[in-house]
Amino acid sequence: MFKRREKKLQLSPDQEDLCGHITDKNILNRDRIKFGIASIMYQSEESAFGPVHNVIIRAMGGTDIAQGILFAGMSQSQSVTQWIGSLLLRFYGSNRKAMNISLLGGAIASALLAVTMVLANILPAYMGVYLVLYIAFVFGLSGTTGMQLNVETNWIGDLTPTRLRGWFTSMKWIIAVLGGMIMLVFFGRIADWRPGFLTYMFLFIYMTITTLIAMFLMSTVTDRKPKTTVFFGKKDNPDRVNYRNPYLWRYIWFFLCWSGGRTMFWSFTTLYMIDYFGMTLSKIVPVLLISNVVSIVMLYLMGNLTDKIGTRKPLMIISGSVACSMLLWLVSAWAGLAAIIVFQVINGAAGHTHSMLSINFGLEVLPEKGRAAYFAFARILIGAGIMLFVSLGGCVMHSLRGWETTLFGSVVNHYHLYFLGCAVFSFSSVIPLMLSKPANKIDDCQPA
Repeated sequence: MFKRREKKLQLSPDQEDLCGHITDKNILNRDRIKFGIASIMYQSEESAFGPVHNVIIRAMGGTDIAQGILFAGMSQSQSVTQWIGSLLLRFYGSNRKAMNISLLGGAIASALLAVTMVLANILPAYMGVYLVLYIAFVFGLSGTTGMQLNVETNWIGDLTPTRLRGWFTSMKWIIAVLGGMIMLVFFGRIADWRPGFLTYMFLFIYMTITTLIAMFLMSTVTDRKPKTTVFFGKKDNPDRVNYRNPYLWRYIWFFLCWSGGRTMFWSFTTLYMIDYFGMTLSKIVPVLLISNVVSIVMLYLMGNLTDKIGTRKPLMIISGSVACSMLLWLVSAWAGLAAIIVFQVINGAAGHTHSMLSINFGLEVLPEKGRAAYFAFARILIGAGIMLFVSLGGCVMHSLRGWETTLFGSVVNHYHLYFLGCAVFSFSSVIPLMLSKPANKIDDCQPA
């Protein structure tokens, strides 16, 4: 079937450039819509499930340390497994086949989580064991997401020329955000409607089925032969990753600061709203949706803008502005929920928009040949750093729990101090971006 489909997609010389990128916008338009719809099923669902993870961990008797380990491990497993995506690309010589293998792994992980929920419901005496299994299988699910992200990034890079990447990815992300909003409401409503392990089992079964559907959809996207490299070899080997590339290390520096601070931050925002404001998931979801609505507008605007001026300057502005806005969670001690709502509006400039810009920036500054390996190596180091930061954050939160003081007439507690530290750490991500102005390229196949 794969070969027959490829024959139907024979391209004329005016439909692709010398690097193999598709230049026909009709073909790319169909593919970006398919990418967006499939992303709902293998990325948006997992992102929307974040608040439910908090609830499940507490239902299993997990502490703040378990919460920190879960979210740190999710980020770490998603990062360290990206190299497997690179290996799949090299082994199969096909973006499509590599993606479908990683999607199958995601479906299996979701099914195992559903089984864990069944066991927790019928044999509650072993809840400690199920907590460990749950965290392990969530790590597995996040790991397959890392493989999918690596293959997806490489696929988009192989498929689209630089001048069309903003246009292509903005629509893909807009569709994914709309789907994510629906998933966020759906998961929150179901979890609040009838909280319990059988309900959570249903949600994981749903994720299993939709991931399998995504496999069939991605099988219809235009395939490209990946330009791969190896991780090890002699320094002068042109097929080996160049570990001395300065843009690679600045990219790692940027993500360590940004994702480290933001992951620590998001690990406890849901619990803060539950503990400090007494909110339920169904009330938290509308607050979270505010960012997604703003993000849709920003994705459209940034897609067109970055195709003209590049991604570096917009990425700098958004990173700095949103990091500063994280201080509003500290201000919420005095301004209440209104400060968080204002933050969500500003945060809409980040979220999926920031993800799109940071990935496209990596496609700009990292070499075309072996991009999957470069992204994978970067994410391994980034993931290790984030796991360390978030695990320490969980320990800090656990040790500070119960601390509070009155300042200017309002109660300030350990959550507020934690959010302050996360904001400062995230803001420092602007520094490596200032040092990473990409060099002019002769064409899309040349490294920065």
